[in-house]
Amino acid sequence: MIWKLFLVLIATELVLCLNFAPHSLAGTETTDFLTDKQLAIQRYFAEITFLNNDIENWDMWGNSADALDCDGNACVRYEIAGLAYASAISAIRTPAYTQVAENTMFNSILRMTQQRVWQYVELFDDFRSQPSYPDPVIYKNIMYSGHLAQMILMFESVFGNFTFSSEGWEFVWVDPESQNVTRIHYTTQLLVKRVFQQVRLMCVCVWCTVYTYICVCICLFTVYV
Repeated sequence: MIWKLFLVLIATELVLCLNFAPHSLAGTETTDFLTDKQLAIQRYFAEITFLNNDIENWDMWGNSADALDCDGNACVRYEIAGLAYASAISAIRTPAYTQVAENTMFNSILRMTQQRVWQYVELFDDFRSQPSYPDPVIYKNIMYSGHLAQMILMFESVFGNFTFSSEGWEFVWVDPESQNVTRIHYTTQLLVKRVFQQVRLMCVCVWCTVYTYICVCICLFTVYV
């Protein structure tokens, strides 16, 4: 559901750029402001993020069963990222009123850092054998760290809010068996550094999760955007 709305918002923005509106996107031809359809999507995104403010007990928008699937396209981290990107795009079109999009994106980033989103790292011996475990950024896993970096960099660029650079955040890991708590502090700068280290190490491609690669050009876009 989130991805469908994200794609609608992206599609309508492309319509504005191309000055072309197919029948299914009728009413989105304006170049001056957000359409009613786009505003409705923005309102829905706000409703399921900061207005609901259920970060501690949210049901991952009905995708709780998919959170531990690190390869599926329906993984909740992709839905969070898509929502954040759409919010940034909508804010660019309303520079005089960005509060809703900013709060939506900030709340989305906080959700992205929750253990339940990246807990799938425990499923792979390759991850668990690393000295850095359970850090979800430093080793492989670019389809998580890359999206998170891009979300935060877009947030800082569009809204001028550098909370994640100045104060940072913590990845909090509660071991499912021992219940021991591990806290890993990150800032925007350290996150980008870790991503760039992977790019330099792998040269052409970087590890997506455990068994697959992703083209380095996407990662470079994340680092330099």
